[in-house]
Amino acid sequence: MATVGIDISEWQTGLDYTTMAKSLDFVILREGYRQSRDKMFLTHINGFKAARVPIIGVYHFIYALNVAGARQEALTCIKNVQAAGLPKTTRIWCDFEYDTVTNARKKGVNLGSAECIQFTNTFCTTVQEAGYPTGVYTNMDYYRNMYHSIINWPLWLADYSGGPDVPCMIQQYSSKGRIPGFYEDLDMDYLYDTSEIDRVRGQVIATVAYQEVSNVSAVDKVLAIAEAEVGYLEKASNYNLDSKTANAGSGNYTKYGRDMHRIQPSNMDFPAPYCDAFVDWCFWKAFGADLARKMLCGTFDDYTVISADYYKKAGRWYTSGKRGDQIFFRNSGGICHTGLVTQVSGGKVYTIEGNKSNAVRKCVYNAGDSSIAGYGRPKYELAGNSSTNTDILTDGSQKKTVEQLAKEVITGMWGNGDDRKNRITAAGYDYNAVQKKVNELLKAGASAAPLKTVEELAKEVIAGKWGNGPDRKKWLTDAGYDYDSGKFKGQKRDRKGQAVAGYATEEP
Repeated sequence: MATVGIDISEWQTGLDYTTMAKSLDFVILREGYRQSRDKMFLTHINGFKAARVPIIGVYHFIYALNVAGARQEALTCIKNVQAAGLPKTTRIWCDFEYDTVTNARKKGVNLGSAECIQFTNTFCTTVQEAGYPTGVYTNMDYYRNMYHSIINWPLWLADYSGGPDVPCMIQQYSSKGRIPGFYEDLDMDYLYDTSEIDRVRGQVIATVAYQEVSNVSAVDKVLAIAEAEVGYLEKASNYNLDSKTANAGSGNYTKYGRDMHRIQPSNMDFPAPYCDAFVDWCFWKAFGADLARKMLCGTFDDYTVISADYYKKAGRWYTSGKRGDQIFFRNSGGICHTGLVTQVSGGKVYTIEGNKSNAVRKCVYNAGDSSIAGYGRPKYELAGNSSTNTDILTDGSQKKTVEQLAKEVITGMWGNGDDRKNRITAAGYDYNAVQKKVNELLKAGASAAPLKTVEELAKEVIAGKWGNGPDRKKWLTDAGYDYDSGKFKGQKRDRKGQAVAGYATEEP
């Protein structure tokens, strides 16, 4: 007997996880693509953990151009799964699709059946060696024409024509499913091997309290709660407050105002405008009342002017924002509205706000918008096992040291040239500092170790350890090798005579 689940990615937002849980036996989440983490990965993990839905697996969309790239994508995927706190029972699925081939062709690389099989086997073998179960997601076209009807890994098959045409562990039977709690199309799946759920039950499902989910930053806990509330509609009266959409109106009746009034009636009116109450509610849900008050630099208050003053008096008021900040807005009369910053990128500030047109909504502003009064920075460092806000990047990941970044650059994880510079800068790091450390490490390695043979060096080049183009030449020269002499000529091709392709990691 099959059980029913869904697979989702960053394209699905505003989910009511609790309501959806009533219709689901399991969920599979996209971890990422290339060497980028899916923007909603951690949020979805938190939401479904809290709703007690088994997360039986994740999938990674491959964009590699060579075997070394496929292996590196698998390693990046494993790293993200570990950082998210998912257990070794989590199955990691390899996803090689039409877009993989299309984007490779744009870069001058033609991928066919041989590459599809080779990349898939490399990815799955790397995952298996790391101790995780693995498998392959594909459709009937690729199953027959790219894999030649032979896949030596568990199969997750996209087949919308009734039952699966070939035996599989999971069948994605529709891309237009609908369940309560989300009002757009969903990918729907049947799981035929129900032992897959039994294998992970009790290990993947976390306690309802977000503060008990380890290995997730304090920022992520708060924003996951806020994300789950997107789409909540203000109520016309004191009725159906816990429903996301019922009894919609403009009476300022919400569960946020009700709950915060119960906790602190002296400062939290009910019914009343609830933008500040919404922020306080998210912190209360994440950390409990006592710790939440301290993190907000004062106490709970539904008057935005007072909340802003708490941050100012604590020396935590800023004119530019970052992920996790409480943003404050002004009008001609002063500070008047507030919300939470989910991302700062490309000159834009992304937020989730309560009491925005009678609902909880996502918004985006220009960073220099004159309506933004400033940003309060909560004391996320007080959350104990969670990372401090100063160590969290705009995408929510833990900030690395310059040396860690430099070592990743040397292994090719951050691309080359302008692409590397743009990616490092966009991630919130000082590119010049990282590049300086790269040069130092390469020179130190050259002076500390004897020169390698041409054959040793050629194998490392093929494996992608020396970058590409101008970077490769510079690194080899800095390490004490003569790149332009006959000593290294002819080593820029692999054993099949194919040029060693660079590993591109920019988003399509």
